[in-house]
Amino acid sequence: MKSAFLRPSVPRGGRLALGDVETKPSHGSTVASVGCPLSNLADDCGVLSAMNKLFEPMRSDTQAWDEIFRQEGRVFLEPFPRFPEVVRDFQEHGCLRLLDLGCGSGRHVVQFAKEGFQTWGLDGAPHGLHLAREWLQEEGLGACLVQADMREPLPFQDCTFDGLLSTQVIHHARISQVRGTIGEIWRILTPGGLAFVSVSGQKHDDEEYEEVEPGTWVPTSGPEAGLPHHIFSEEELRAEFSAFHVLESSVRAEGRVVVVVAQKW
Repeated sequence: MKSAFLRPSVPRGGRLALGDVETKPSHGSTVASVGCPLSNLADDCGVLSAMNKLFEPMRSDTQAWDEIFRQEGRVFLEPFPRFPEVVRDFQEHGCLRLLDLGCGSGRHVVQFAKEGFQTWGLDGAPHGLHLAREWLQEEGLGACLVQADMREPLPFQDCTFDGLLSTQVIHHARISQVRGTIGEIWRILTPGGLAFVSVSGQKHDDEEYEEVEPGTWVPTSGPEAGLPHHIFSEEELRAEFSAFHVLESSVRAEGRVVVVVAQKW
């Protein structure tokens, strides 16, 4: 089924339901749901409306990646190497509704939709979401796309998703903001819901950095200049997910990537 724009109406209780499209929060960011085939879920899942005033203007991380998407297009064309294993884990745990947190231009949103999951993608970069929408339309797929800042409260009701994927995204913040995002992941997952999260385990050798707090570095050059990077060890990442049942953790890509697979108790 081709994805398509749906016009928003004013939903019950001041919340956007699945199948609604967009609202303009008073702080300037945009929440959008594009090409969503899931309007039958409106009674138990939704996007918080502008009236809740949860969002602040997008900051340098959104601007940096939006410029990258404008200049380089989709950037990532293939799923990350472990994606088939993640799909299998979600299927084995009975996950139906999935969120790609930090979906960028849509590589995993498209693949999840192909696998038959009810799929949402959230990102702060509007051009990245534009590319994701085009990709879904090219493939004849439906999914919901939301523009929002993941360092703020996520625009979803409690216990919305059975599964969540976030690859190399949530570490782009100070540790207090990363902890807030992890708390939001716990909140929006259903009991028993599964999260697969990867973060950075090393700084890039070819860039210069300034340490702004213990473990958090800001590159002073390169495409992500000015964007905080919290660099995790495996032990620290497990500790930050201590509210979950950690099923697995590992260090990959010669130490550049740290992964946790965690289940909400």
